Amino acid sequence: MTYGVLWVMLAVSASCGGPAFSDLKAERAALSRRIERLGTGATPATRRDYGFTLALLGEATAGEKELFRARAAGLKDARTLMGLALRAQDTLRSAEARDLWTAVLETAVLEAARGRDPWAPAIAEMAAHRLLNIGADAQESVAGERAYGDRLFRLWHKSAGLPPEARQELAAFTGQVLRLFGREKDAQAVDAARGCPKVFYISGPQGRLSRLDQATAFPPDDPARDPGRAGYRRQAMRGCEVALDGSAGPTRAGVMYAVTWVSFPWDVTVPLTVESGGELFSLYVDGVLRYREEEPVRRRLLSLSFDAGWHAVAVKVSVP
Repeated sequence: MTYGVLWVMLAVSASCGGPAFSDLKAERAALSRRIERLGTGATPATRRDYGFTLALLGEATAGEKELFRARAAGLKDARTLMGLALRAQDTLRSAEARDLWTAVLETAVLEAARGRDPWAPAIAEMAAHRLLNIGADAQESVAGERAYGDRLFRLWHKSAGLPPEARQELAAFTGQVLRLFGREKDAQAVDAARGCPKVFYISGPQGRLSRLDQATAFPPDDPARDPGRAGYRRQAMRGCEVALDGSAGPTRAGVMYAVTWVSFPWDVTVPLTVESGGELFSLYVDGVLRYREEEPVRRRLLSLSFDAGWHAVAVKVSVP
């Protein structure tokens, strides 16, 4: 029985308000008058802003046309590409959406070096997340998909300036696409660069109460001193993902463990990303509780300090 999937990455890795509907209508009227007055002299940025205003007012098709005009006139900033990508994905044009979201990230990489577009970092995070939602399923011919894999791999190598969240999600998507065409060595290189442990060891289930047993002490909390460590089940990781499979033990509610060992040449503080499938989890380092999830989210970003040397890291996940 597979209880869930856990993603773990050890990597060197405001609320906002919108305009009122009446304000949008006024903005639409002002932009429309400006375009009518300027005709072909209307700037691409004006057409982009007009397109977004139309889209926000529910006129998606008309808004997309304005965004197309802006792009055709040479405007290829992150906002224009985002608007077109959202529309393509919403209308199930997956291949087109994938190309546009990838173009958003390519633009964001350039802007990270130039620093001229304050919108680019946030839009890059959206783009990487949307690519993961589309998934690695083939969208084109075999030759086209191979070329797309090469494009992504090049993008990954240039992505150091992207926000950490965008870079992690781009890496996850890149690994999926590379593995689709048997490029396991390249996919493993991406995994290693994003901080994926090569191996986890699985233990459990322990206890019987999936929520309350997060606070119950069990031997795998401290793997180095666990007398049952020889019974841990070795599981290689692909793409920072490990399945918590309880088929080797009793199928009941409780907690399961994913354990690995990490080594650092000096004292460090590193980001840690955990995806627990929406389940509660606790994180132990060398038997010491370092974090307990009280309100599960899709992805939890943490920061942990480690002394130089080897350490046992145990993630204790609730299983219903």
